Amino acid sequence: MDAQAPGELNVQTAALVPDEELWFPDGNVVLEAQGHAFRVYQGLLGYNSEVFRDLFTVPQPPSAETFDGCPMVHLTDHPEELRHLLRVIFDGKKYYPHHVRLDFSVVAALIRLSHKYQIQYVREDYLSRTKSCFCTDADQWNEAYIKCGSSSMAYVNTDAIQAVNIARLTDTVSILPSALLVCCHLDANSLLNGSRRLDDTLERLSKQDIASCICVAVLSKRPWNSYSPLASHTQKNVKRKTVVGTASSNCAQFSWKCTQQGVCSQRPSSPAQL
Repeated sequence: MDAQAPGELNVQTAALVPDEELWFPDGNVVLEAQGHAFRVYQGLLGYNSEVFRDLFTVPQPPSAETFDGCPMVHLTDHPEELRHLLRVIFDGKKYYPHHVRLDFSVVAALIRLSHKYQIQYVREDYLSRTKSCFCTDADQWNEAYIKCGSSSMAYVNTDAIQAVNIARLTDTVSILPSALLVCCHLDANSLLNGSRRLDDTLERLSKQDIASCICVAVLSKRPWNSYSPLASHTQKNVKRKTVVGTASSNCAQFSWKCTQQGVCSQRPSSPAQL
């Protein structure tokens, strides 16, 4: 595409919709995502992201595409998810302070994009929010399950599907046991249909993880949703402090780490019995 003079739009770029929030008049780069445009600062993006930094160091030909006088970068991300990431980069404390309870869909989008663009501090921050609900501490996990989240993140049970995939994407194994266990107690339709992301697409477990969850349901000899995924043990000789889970290629096998020897096999039939 031929270079454009400042303010000059061709037919293709005229269809772009400038973002009402993240469009800085003195910005020096335009990010385009599915017809939506964000005018931001190249230096700040490069400072936070290795991917953007490397991208901006590549020399551009004279015919490089521009928009309103700025170089334009085309991205494949959904504009709503990209907006959340740019908010964090440019003014994260204003939009997402730690005392604000975010929906899991926002947290998941921030983890995925910060992982993609190698923005380490954002990835770790929002993985921490995820771990506040999908964790290895039984008491903390039980509380999050009952309250549908923690003080920093709210979730619904089908969000566990995305949590499993995020754990695998980022190699955060501590999220897997609780997330997989919640998936094991989804009804069959929810497990197979998947979880809706912020961009309105459906995310599903891998075939291996689906098979593992079904295997657990069969081995438990209980119907789907017949018991709460987290329950305090009633045996006096067992005090469960943390939960450790592993998923093999054939079946998800969950083991409970107890302070004393015992078999954690009894589970209540509903969260009310926690």
